[in-house]
Amino acid sequence: MARQASRSADIQKLRSLADDPDEAAAFALELLSKARNKQVLLAALETLADTSHDNRLVRPALIECYADYSQNAVKRDPAAPVRAACLRALRPVAVQVDLPLLEAAAQTYEEVPPGFHEEAGVLRATALTVINDLDQHLASFHAARLLYDPRDAQSMVMSGEPALTAVAVLANADQRPLIYSYALQDDQNVVGEAVSAALRALAEIPGSLLSALVERHQDSLDDLILAGLFDCLLRHPDGRDYQDLVASFLRETRRFALHRYLATEIVAQRQPAWLDLLRSAALDEKATQRRENYIEAIELLAHEPEWKPLLEKLKAT
Repeated sequence: MARQASRSADIQKLRSLADDPDEAAAFALELLSKARNKQVLLAALETLADTSHDNRLVRPALIECYADYSQNAVKRDPAAPVRAACLRALRPVAVQVDLPLLEAAAQTYEEVPPGFHEEAGVLRATALTVINDLDQHLASFHAARLLYDPRDAQSMVMSGEPALTAVAVLANADQRPLIYSYALQDDQNVVGEAVSAALRALAEIPGSLLSALVERHQDSLDDLILAGLFDCLLRHPDGRDYQDLVASFLRETRRFALHRYLATEIVAQRQPAWLDLLRSAALDEKATQRRENYIEAIELLAHEPEWKPLLEKLKAT
């Protein structure tokens, strides 16, 4: 009970110092040196990640903490939450000399009992993010590896990482050919979050390449992937070539959550051709759920006079 009370008191004190970043960082650093409870340690690391601090003091402490929890890591830090938190806190103060540690973290794989599944994907993703801050060219190579590494399959199922971060790094480096290749994979190891992010990153590729993406994903049963494809088409200058596909989905689908998302995105994009398509589909709608989705989306345009009659008609049906 005493230990639990001490843990609660430490965490509560961290929260109470939220308006005083210097004091919060100082107390978090104190906890970093003495905390043995993982909950307290993670709270301290989160505080250091979210506050400004003196890197002359904090950076060595973070590196020491990372090294400490790298010893017998599968037992002491299964799935690497402490080490990932160390790197998130290190990010604002990381320097070039930290690259070897970060590269090692980006290549750390750990199978965690009892199932012995690989679960260090978030650590690799966090390391990749910090590498990218320091050396974008180097990060693009690690991102390419992590995007295709079959050892990431279980981690990606759990969190979408590190593939999600890899896509973002490659997009930032304008490495869209790699992203395009990934988006076209016919591989059970890919997961919806990462493919969806890849598709969104391809909204500026040559128009002649869109057809392969559409053919690959138009019949996907994964709502995240199909949402990514629709986002790509809505944003691409040649996406209107696939209006029939979008119109058919709007009029016929029973995947109502995705239908609501698509209708809302069309409104958000404010592109006349897509808005005309939405208007046409909504005018003819008979299904209650799809009609409610149109009402929800079009209410965002209620201040525009030309949309009021349609909105009134939908509500009256």
